[in-house]
Amino acid sequence: MTRKTHDPKGPTGFEALNQIGLRLGDLFGAVNATLNEAANLRNGKADGGEGDALRTHVDWNVSVGGVAMGGGSGFASEDAATRAERPQAPTPEAPPREPVHEIFVEADHVLCTFELPGVALEDVALNRAGQTLTLQTTGKAKFLLSVELPKEASAAEPARALRHGILELRFVLGEV
Repeated sequence: MTRKTHDPKGPTGFEALNQIGLRLGDLFGAVNATLNEAANLRNGKADGGEGDALRTHVDWNVSVGGVAMGGGSGFASEDAATRAERPQAPTPEAPPREPVHEIFVEADHVLCTFELPGVALEDVALNRAGQTLTLQTTGKAKFLLSVELPKEASAAEPARALRHGILELRFVLGEV
């Protein structure tokens, strides 16, 4: 949003309303052209030929009371070839998520469960330092979590099972 100083010599009253109406007319005209282009695409009558993908973009700019909003200067359409030539910005990698987890102390073991949808067992890395267990995944679905294990959990490697996106780690009971 760009803020301009109010010009006392600028349009007032009906003149200002007329200018707003003209600008809104331009905006609605661009929206109408976009809808027509979409209908032509759906019916296979696109300017680029049947099957050519088009992207339509509408820029707008409205100034009311000395305050300009929006950006750009009109209506533009580009075909897939033009879009492919334009350099694409790299997609930022999403930070790892923290999985939902639970820890249970059973009669003969400590059970830790982690919800890891979209993760394969070979993509799970476990690291243990004392009673702190760090779980990290690689691949498309990224998860990262550090948890404190109960003191009953032994230092031995846990049994692992991954079924339907739920990782189960079973630690045998150790010396307390």
